[in-house]
Amino acid sequence: MDVKTILSTERSGEQGYTVNEFLVLSTVVLVIVGLAVPGLLRMRRQANNEAFAIEQLRTISASQFAYARSCGSGGYAVDFGVLGKPPIDSTTGFLPAEFSRTETPQQHGYHFGLDASATATAGPLDCHGIPTQSGYIATAKPAEFGIAGTGRRSFAITSKNTIWQVRSGSPPDEPFAIPELPLD
Repeated sequence: MDVKTILSTERSGEQGYTVNEFLVLSTVVLVIVGLAVPGLLRMRRQANNEAFAIEQLRTISASQFAYARSCGSGGYAVDFGVLGKPPIDSTTGFLPAEFSRTETPQQHGYHFGLDASATATAGPLDCHGIPTQSGYIATAKPAEFGIAGTGRRSFAITSKNTIWQVRSGSPPDEPFAIPELPLD
């Protein structure tokens, strides 16, 4: 089949499309693609933001465990600023400085928080003389929740090292239960 048959301007019983039919069909396809692409890009951005939030919670948890072993005398840090302080024998903190400069950092469309867990008790003093706690809960919630927002799930992790998720603008609360789900 040649181009003349496909783009024929005459209807002589041959199979194919006229130029006008081809242009209308192309326009319809382009409009559909034009409507679908922004939604797909938004979903991709949200998925990337959520993946970043999950990875940051894993980093926070690993930082808490490293802090408890090397500086916290078995206790966990009470806030991000403490996790950003280097132990006495080091020059780098447990969390990157850009993440530990504020109590509620925001990165990639998510707000992060760090608090004592529901069952936490006061712990020993750390290597800097700062009080610790026996448990923690780190949270990540979207800065703008919803289909058009920065994320459609909120997350939490505790010293039990399980990440919990909920489809809400607020992170899951302890004790975790349905509708919160562990992230596997």
